[in-house]
Amino acid sequence: MRAIKRSLLMALVLGLFAIIGFRIWKPFRPQSRPFDKADVIVVLGGFSKDRVAEAVRLFEHGHAPKILVTGDEGGIVKDLLAKGIPEKAIIHENAARSTCENAEFSRPMLDAMGAKRAIIVTSWYHAGRALRIFQHLVPGDEFTIAYVPECDSSEKENDAKMAAREKFAIAHTLLFRFVPCLW
Repeated sequence: MRAIKRSLLMALVLGLFAIIGFRIWKPFRPQSRPFDKADVIVVLGGFSKDRVAEAVRLFEHGHAPKILVTGDEGGIVKDLLAKGIPEKAIIHENAARSTCENAEFSRPMLDAMGAKRAIIVTSWYHAGRALRIFQHLVPGDEFTIAYVPECDSSEKENDAKMAAREKFAIAHTLLFRFVPCLW
């Protein structure tokens, strides 16, 4: 009986956070543009081709002198090098496996380089959650988003799936990362 009550309570709490996540913390397209000058461009791992192109564009336009790649097993770094980004401009953190870990594991690196302003490069559906996580887990620094826009070609179906998945990731992040006192 006690286990059933606990399961029902957990389901209720998860449902509540899902509703909050869907209504309040839903994916968004930021209206602001990236900083003209930042200390570093932070590229989140995943779907490297589009994120690489955006990071290269920002770097070549002089938005920041360094690129921090986080949560990638080397694909983004290789692509950046292939696009002509100097190796000395790239910092690589490859241990992160989630957006929260991207922020947590980047923090000491950002502190070590004295970075106070960063441009986060990610996908459009992930922009809102990524920005909020970095703002929460790396206090004192300023972040802005440069996101890869919604695809209009063969990747459109994958983008739609990832956008739907992002809603569950929002609820999971709220429940398990930002409200740990429940457990």
